[in-house]
Amino acid sequence: MTVVPQALVARLESLWNPTLPDSDLHRLYAGVGTMVPVEPETVALVELATRAARREPDPSPALRDVVIDRRHGRVGLPELDLLDLRAMAPVLTAALLGRYLEERAA
Repeated sequence: MTVVPQALVARLESLWNPTLPDSDLHRLYAGVGTMVPVEPETVALVELATRAARREPDPSPALRDVVIDRRHGRVGLPELDLLDLRAMAPVLTAALLGRYLEERAA
């Protein structure tokens, strides 16, 4: 792995590790019910998790209350356990790494 992919993985880990007090996920979980400023990668993560949750056989009605403000980089979650963001993080990490590698190959 080259330095750039390692740096990307390290950045995403710092954003999405809920045990790190400065991470976006930690702040999102602590700020349930409010709009929380997050990085663009976290906005994408919440969008991905929301789309996945809506495809479930019996999606939670609270999904309609997830607020994603891409323009201002803010997200609002109505409930703590509504989205499985930690499960979606590796999926988006792989997609971002794949995109990087494709761009490098072109």
